[in-house]
Amino acid sequence: MPPGAAIFFHGNTLHRSDMNASDNPRWSLICCYNAARNDPYKEHHHPCYTPLEVWPDERVLEVARREWSAMEALSS
Repeated sequence: MPPGAAIFFHGNTLHRSDMNASDNPRWSLICCYNAARNDPYKEHHHPCYTPLEVWPDERVLEVARREWSAMEALSS
């Protein structure tokens, strides 16, 4: 592809590139978006999508206050 060109693939498309045979570096930016329903088909270092447990605001604040208090106790 010419410099400055962009190419887009579907998330499930296998693709590759030949070795850079030029004297110039090849730069790339890879952004990956995947639907949560499209879990990997095998175990991998990429995470599977597990729904988050929704907590009420009060519970989040309770945990934050407890952790903050523990950090303050360690620093004093």
